Amino acid sequence: MKHLTTSKLILPLALVTALSVSPLALAWSGGGNGGGPGEGYGYGKHSQQDCRGGKQARGDFGARGKMSQHRFEHMAERLNLSEDQRDAMRDIFADMREQRRDQRQQKQGQDRPQLFGGDPTSSDYQSMVEEAANRAAEMARQRVQSRADTYAALYEVLDEEQREIWAKMQSERQTMKAECQERMEQRRSGGNRN
Repeated sequence: MKHLTTSKLILPLALVTALSVSPLALAWSGGGNGGGPGEGYGYGKHSQQDCRGGKQARGDFGARGKMSQHRFEHMAERLNLSEDQRDAMRDIFADMREQRRDQRQQKQGQDRPQLFGGDPTSSDYQSMVEEAANRAAEMARQRVQSRADTYAALYEVLDEEQREIWAKMQSERQTMKAECQERMEQRRSGGNRN
C-alpha cells in the first residue's frame, strides 16, 4: 500500500469540502432578514424593484440608486404625492442628476493648474492662479444656481399643504445633519465614544 502525503491529500480534501458546502450555500436565500423565498438581499423591505407600477425607474444605479429610490418613495408617501406629482418630481430629479453629471465631466475635462510648481512671484503664476480661481468660482455659481432652479421646480409641483410638510422635512433634515456633525466633532475631540 502506498503512503499518501499531506500535499497529495489537499486537493481531494478541498474538492470534498466545496462539494459538501455548496448545497448549503444554494439553499440559503434568507439574507438574514426573515428568510422566505424572494426575500434575500435586494428583495426585502427596501427593495425598489419597479416602484412606478411597471415603469422603469430612472436613475436606479446600483446600491446608491436603490437607496435614493427608497428615500424618494418615503418622501412621496410623507407628502402624499399624486402619481402625476411623483412623475414630475422624478423628471426634475433626473434632470438634476444629468446636470450634475455634466458639471462633473466639465470639471474633470479642465486642465488643473500646477499651483505648487514654478515661481510663485512670476506674473504667469499669478495669472494662472487667477484663472483657476475664476473657473472654480464659476463652477460653484453654477452648482448653487442649479440647486436653486431644482428647488423652484420642486416647489411648483407641490400644493400649499405639501409645501408646509416639505419645509418641516427640510428642517428635520437640517437638525439631523447638525446632530450628526456634533457627534463627529465629539468623536474627533475624544469625547463620547459610541
